[in-house]
Amino acid sequence: LTGLTADRLIITASSPGWRRDEDGKAVFVTPLGLVVGGGGDWRLKEGAGVEAAQSRGDLAAWSEAANKLALLNPHWAIGAGIGFAGCLADLIEDPTCGFLFAGVSSRGKTVALSLAASVWTTPQENKGVLTLAKSTTNAFEATAARATGSFLGVDELKLLPGKEVSQLIFGLAGGSGKQRMRKEGGLRASTSWRTFFAMSSEKSAKDIVESAGEVWLPGAAVRMPTIIIDESAKSVDKKTLDSLKRVLAENYGLAGPAFASHLINDGVVDDLPSLRDRVFNASVSIAGDYGQRSDILARAARPFALVAVASTLAADAGLISDDALEAVLDALQAAFNRFAESTDSGSGDPVGEALDKLAATLNARIGVD
Repeated sequence: LTGLTADRLIITASSPGWRRDEDGKAVFVTPLGLVVGGGGDWRLKEGAGVEAAQSRGDLAAWSEAANKLALLNPHWAIGAGIGFAGCLADLIEDPTCGFLFAGVSSRGKTVALSLAASVWTTPQENKGVLTLAKSTTNAFEATAARATGSFLGVDELKLLPGKEVSQLIFGLAGGSGKQRMRKEGGLRASTSWRTFFAMSSEKSAKDIVESAGEVWLPGAAVRMPTIIIDESAKSVDKKTLDSLKRVLAENYGLAGPAFASHLINDGVVDDLPSLRDRVFNASVSIAGDYGQRSDILARAARPFALVAVASTLAADAGLISDDALEAVLDALQAAFNRFAESTDSGSGDPVGEALDKLAATLNARIGVD
C-alpha cells in the first residue's frame, strides 16, 4: 500500500459550513452535502448531513413563493430572511443566536420556520433542518451540528419542559455540546456548530420558563429575542396559503447554495472585516436610542442585524425581490422596537443587566487571561 499513488484526493468535511481549501479559497458545504466553491474534491462526512439529502424543484419557483409570503405577513418576511442568516454568521464567525416566534395559534409561525428551512433542505419536520421541540439534549446537539452555516428551526417549544427551555437557548447559543466520557475512558470530542436558529411557541420563552418555576435570565433574551405575533397578523385564506406551502414543499435546497455561490463569486468572502463592519453598523442602527439606554438591547439587536445584512445580500443575489427585502427590513425594525418595549427583554432589570454584562465580559476573556 505504501507504494500506491492516489490519482485524486478527496477531502472530507466533518460538518457543513464554511472552510478554506489549501489555496485559501472559500468552500461551503451545505447540509445536503453539496460543495460550493474552492478547488479539489470535497465530500461531507457520512452522517454529518440531514436525512433527506437532496434538493428539489426550481429556484425561480421558490423565489416567487418566498416573495409572496414576505409581502403577506411581517413574520413571514422575517422568515424569508433568517434562512440566509446562518450562512453569514458562520462566515464572519459570529456566535449562534436566533429568534422566538411567539403568539396566537393559526397565524403561521410554522410557515415562517418552513420558509427559512426550505432555503437549505426540505421544510418537512425532522427530515431537514426543521425539527420538533421534542427531543433529547444529545439529539438537539446533533441537529444543530448538521445545521452549521445554514438554519436550525425548532417548532412547538411547548413540547419541551419549561425547565429545559433556558438550557436549550444557552446550549444552542454556546455553539458546542457537553463533553462526555468514552466507555473505555477519556473524553469524546464534543459536537460544535455555528448557525442561526428560530423557534416557535404560543407563549414567550420567559413565560414558559417562569411558569415552570425557573428564573428567566436577561442573557437568554440577548441570544434569542422574541418576535411577537398577535391578532394583528393577517389571516391568509387557506387556498392561497396551502398553494404557497405546496411550492415550498416541492422546491427547496436551492436558494442556500445559490446564496453561498454569490458570496464567493462577488468577493464578499474575501473582505470579512468589511462584512463584520456592515453587521455592526446595522446592529447600531436597529438598536437606535434603545441601545444607548440598555446594554442588553444593544446586544439583542445583533440577531436582527445579521438577518438584515443577510437579506440584503440575498436580494443582491436575486434570490428575493427588492419589495420583499423592504418588507424584511421594515418587519425587523418593527419587531425589534416591540421587543425592546416588552418585559421579555429584561432591559428594565438593573441587577439582571449587571449580571448579564459581567457574564458577557467573563466569556469574552476566556482563553485571554
